[in-house]
Amino acid sequence: NYLGPAIPDTILGNSDYYMGRFDLQLKSTDHIFTSVWHQRAPAKFVSVLPQPIANETYSDPQNSWVSRFNWDRTFSSTLLNHMSMGYLNRNEGYGSVNQSFVDDFPKIVGVAGYNVPPTMTFSDGFAQNGQNAGVNIGNVTTRPTFIINDSVTWTKGEHTLKAGMEYRKIMGNIHG
Repeated sequence: NYLGPAIPDTILGNSDYYMGRFDLQLKSTDHIFTSVWHQRAPAKFVSVLPQPIANETYSDPQNSWVSRFNWDRTFSSTLLNHMSMGYLNRNEGYGSVNQSFVDDFPKIVGVAGYNVPPTMTFSDGFAQNGQNAGVNIGNVTTRPTFIINDSVTWTKGEHTLKAGMEYRKIMGNIHG
């Protein structure tokens, strides 16, 4: 009996995370700060079945960038403006765990090309062999998002007035 290796708990297991921040006080009225955050997960080629007939997918690239810029402006002891901008981009590419074994299987004469091994399904409850997710480089998605917001706080005696706005541009790109 074949015993497959243990499958990691999540797709983001063993990820690397990086964060940096920079603060700058300009005069007594302006405070600027920026931060960059990055996450990268390694590709995982694990499967319950032997890899040439595996039915799992993997993700590579699997990373994201988050960049932020903030500016606080103090106009007076009762009037403050806060502006911030942010950019997020999530990159993912999904493919067949067994894509590198495509040449180990017989080919049908006249078919233009193959990029993954064939898929074989069974009606009697056995695990499917292979799957057709394709090659990860051909299935990359990015989800860039841009956000800008601005808020003003004004105090007068015991009263505080806050007003602001936010704009979000949420996009999604599929590259193939």
